[in-house]
Amino acid sequence: MIGDRFIKRRLVQRSYDRILGIGLKDYAELHRSVLPSLTDWDSISKISCIRDYDKHVVCVLGNFETVDTYYRTVSCSSYIGKVGVPLLCISALDDPVCTRETIPWDECRANKNVVLATTQHGGHLGYLEGMTAKSLWWVRAVDEFLCALNSSSLNHREKIQNNTVLESPLNSSKEKAV
Repeated sequence: MIGDRFIKRRLVQRSYDRILGIGLKDYAELHRSVLPSLTDWDSISKISCIRDYDKHVVCVLGNFETVDTYYRTVSCSSYIGKVGVPLLCISALDDPVCTRETIPWDECRANKNVVLATTQHGGHLGYLEGMTAKSLWWVRAVDEFLCALNSSSLNHREKIQNNTVLESPLNSSKEKAV
């Protein structure tokens, strides 16, 4: 939900929002024949931002009551505290889509299994190693993290206590109400 609030803050973010929204709309229309549960194609044809797509496509397919319910349900903030195995989270502070305000700083700090790595630059899904780069920085970072885990004497695994299975963030709010 926080990201939705900031996606329209600056021109570059509004551009991303519009481009991604229209691209997602086009993708849905391309696959119209295999999406029979989507019935409001008139509204779908008018999608011009990510929130519109989430409202008319994701909420319908995922059985979510509202866009905000969907955003709350899939946000890692609700689940990051329950992570019981080592997890590396990488985020660029200049990401125009998932802005620094969306990073669950406190939740990451509170969980010893979570390593939050932030960089000044990297954009959204970028991390190219220079303008003419042929490799991605995040691949090296993940490799180093996994190698460190593999060689660490502190490598630990926690069992889920009382045989409790962690709830999937993809269970919809409508399914919970039933």
